[in-house]
Amino acid sequence: SADSEEAKAAKVAREMATELSGADEELHDMWFEKLPELDITSFAKTVAYAALCLYHMRRWDNVIALCRSFNDATCFAFATTFLPLMIGAQSQVCYLSNRAIANTNRYLEESKATFEAEQKALPRKLLRQLALQNELSEPEKLFKKRSAYYDALVKRQKSLHSVWDQLLKAMDSSRALVAKAVPAAVEQLRKSRILLAEFLQDRQSFNLRAARGLLTAPEKMTKARALKLGFVALTSSYKKAVELLRKRQMADLVVQALHELGNLQWLEGDASGAQTSWSDAVDTTYQHVYAIKNWQKCAESSVNPPKDAARTELMLLSVIILAKHARLTMPKDNAAHLHSALFASTILESVLTSSLPHPSHRKAFSLDRYRLREIFLGLRESRLLLPPSSVHGGVDGAMFLSSLEFFQSTLLVNGYQTVRCLPICNLYNYVATDICRSLTYAVRGRLMMVRALISTAALDSAWLALSALARQQDAPRALLDGEALDQAIQEEHDPGAYRTDEEPCSEHNSKAVAQMLEFRLPGDDPAALVGQHLVNVFTFIQAEFLVRAAAHARASKAGDPESVERVSWLEKADSKLRALWKEVTGNEDDSQNVKATQEEPLEPANVLSEQESDLCVEIRLQIARSWELRGDLANAVFEVFYAMRFVRKIAAAGVRTAADCNMGGEGSLRTHPGARMWMMLRRRMVHLLVLQGRLQAADAHIEQGLKECQSANDDITLVELLAAKVRVNALQGRLLELRGSRRMGAIPAARCCIELAAKRLPLPPASAVVAKVVLSLMLEQNPSLTQLANIQAPVGDLLAEVIASYGRDDDANETLILDAQGKVIVSPIAQGILGAGGAEPPAVATMMLECINELHAHLSLAGFELHPHNTNAYYDISAVEPGKEGQDGEGGGAPTSPPA
Repeated sequence: SADSEEAKAAKVAREMATELSGADEELHDMWFEKLPELDITSFAKTVAYAALCLYHMRRWDNVIALCRSFNDATCFAFATTFLPLMIGAQSQVCYLSNRAIANTNRYLEESKATFEAEQKALPRKLLRQLALQNELSEPEKLFKKRSAYYDALVKRQKSLHSVWDQLLKAMDSSRALVAKAVPAAVEQLRKSRILLAEFLQDRQSFNLRAARGLLTAPEKMTKARALKLGFVALTSSYKKAVELLRKRQMADLVVQALHELGNLQWLEGDASGAQTSWSDAVDTTYQHVYAIKNWQKCAESSVNPPKDAARTELMLLSVIILAKHARLTMPKDNAAHLHSALFASTILESVLTSSLPHPSHRKAFSLDRYRLREIFLGLRESRLLLPPSSVHGGVDGAMFLSSLEFFQSTLLVNGYQTVRCLPICNLYNYVATDICRSLTYAVRGRLMMVRALISTAALDSAWLALSALARQQDAPRALLDGEALDQAIQEEHDPGAYRTDEEPCSEHNSKAVAQMLEFRLPGDDPAALVGQHLVNVFTFIQAEFLVRAAAHARASKAGDPESVERVSWLEKADSKLRALWKEVTGNEDDSQNVKATQEEPLEPANVLSEQESDLCVEIRLQIARSWELRGDLANAVFEVFYAMRFVRKIAAAGVRTAADCNMGGEGSLRTHPGARMWMMLRRRMVHLLVLQGRLQAADAHIEQGLKECQSANDDITLVELLAAKVRVNALQGRLLELRGSRRMGAIPAARCCIELAAKRLPLPPASAVVAKVVLSLMLEQNPSLTQLANIQAPVGDLLAEVIASYGRDDDANETLILDAQGKVIVSPIAQGILGAGGAEPPAVATMMLECINELHAHLSLAGFELHPHNTNAYYDISAVEPGKEGQDGEGGGAPTSPPA
């Protein structure tokens, strides 16, 4: 039986060696590529883990058999992973075989030495007698028996060893062929990734030891110098890998390498290098030069729906790279943040809306209408996009979700095309619930969705999302609880939900609002479960819902029940917000004290993070909105002013150094609200001052805001302020004034606003459309001003004229004389134009048509339809059949209720 087992093992080894030797470089049909639902990569990871466990258990035969079977099944697609395990196991088999042969030879020598010793110990008389009788002594008999046994055993062992050695050589030659098939660029990238992991470990160890004071000054300097040299060498290695990969046109690996290089450069304080690397990664993804800068052209020509899972992975990775490019390399550029958010939204919609069963419109991505279950057929997020544990390739779940949150918050803060947030939030909810299975991130995603729905006036969907969150509907569950999750999703909507087809203060909606105020996050202690910040955001959203519901435009008397209900909602929201202010800052609301004494706001008792600081600003804005809806514009203006003073106060201390964040270089990170929050306060202040009729104060804020827009590069605020300036100048009667070569007044400001909106934004905001309407009306009433209004000039010159129109460079004596006379000297050119007169210019009609088209684009973006989905629902269809009227004392049937 032993011989048969050895023969069987030798036969299997020879067959395996023959197969490996004869494989050469033949092509195989990758059958699993035709089955996108089969996650062969995850199977490979599982089998590799099992083989590694068997390797550590020293089960060499099992390792070889497992690796061989999987290589055969997958057509050697994963040979680079499994062949080294097979070679290692076979080397151990050969090593053990050599040891066995050596042990057998040692046993033979020991038996010979024992025989010689025992033979010499025998008496000569006994030896002569045995020789005469032609017989062997007992030691000699034993030696001959042992020799025969050991010789046969060595022969068998050498025979098997030759087979093992042949198999090992076949494995080595097969591995050489596999290595030859792998390009040098891929090998360079693999070596760079190994060096990257080692460098990150060294950097982390150095930062921890330095923070704990375990390094002396010379040791710290020496280690820092070594890390800097290692960074330079690693950067050079990655750049070489990128060049080699580009020559082989391996775009996916080029994007990954540039992404990793940018991460390394930013970690070491090289923000400009990281910006270049991440920008090149996006350019490579879409094969478009300067794709981020010219994102609209890139979106039209290069951002196409993906055809396979690999392309989907690359497009989603480019979204994360866009977030890093905007947040980390241009933290003060608000326009870059907005355009990155719009570009990322376009990419995500190209992925999500291109294939069924995903909806084809953004508004249908609310959680009550659609629940994302899969991004793309066959896409495995853990393969490249969200690797379980790796420092290269994709990103971790926290970074992926924070990037989506950055895009969502950017769109909401700017108030520009907020309906784009719905697909982003739905994707966030899917990754947090089904991939990361994190309750904290799932709650955060739901709250993001609710805020996006409130901003788009979809209060019914927002109410249902809050209700589902309070009832723990569709919460993250264990991996094997799929059926329970599906049952939770299929629950019917609450019949008491808020209805947008009714008046906000109707009986049904009043009950829905009261029920909404009773919603709480799940758990006995939500703060310990999901964090205090999310509990605060939940409370803020409840107050925001009340303010939004009360903001429904309707004419009513002060004493009407609906008006009383509306005021009570605003008072409840106000009390909630002030209590939330105390919870976040740790101080009582001191706004009234600051208003009375003109003192500075109190320093927050709690240490605020960036998110908590932003929440404080939004709390004051909602309080201001509440005062505005109650008609108290003075208090509304003061609330915004208080928020601006509060931001100034916390901005000085809200900075963290690079050492606090385990980073290299000399950079810093802020923990106070950024420039976009400040510009939002500036926009709100101007809006309230205009409503209050304080035109001079509004003009002063516009002047300061225009200067801030240039430093913050905020296109949205710039357009909004210019539109406000058009309104202010029109109310002041300053349509067009000429001071030398400068043009001032509402018409130049309107032209500048319109030109900037058309040039820098994909769709002019509503304020720019209003400015265009105002300009059209002014030109219609004053046709003689058309020629001056249509003078061509670059946008930069127009903006410079608007900023210079505040009179900083005017001659003081001339200005005093003109102000005293109450007039402005009109130039001879203007006199000629004013005297020319004329009919209504055709440009006015063209501008009005442009306004109509732009408004139509805004309505289409929000999913507005001019006709109902089901027209038959509005027909009066009788419930009684024809010819039966008057039967049973009834004159006719009551109309049926419209179908849902």
